[in-house]
Amino acid sequence: MCEEGNGTSYMEVFDYEGNPIARYRTDPVPVLFDVDERNRCIYGYSYEREDCFLKFNL
Repeated sequence: MCEEGNGTSYMEVFDYEGNPIARYRTDPVPVLFDVDERNRCIYGYSYEREDCFLKFNL
């Protein structure tokens, strides 16, 4: 996770050599997350929204 000065957070993806592949804006920021490569999404959890799970499509 990376946060810019304006409070916007991003999840950055790199290959095994450290080259950037993608950058995803996340709101709210997931504290815990798992990547579902087959369905091309990220499932996450945030303390800001304790009553639900988050899903970000890739």
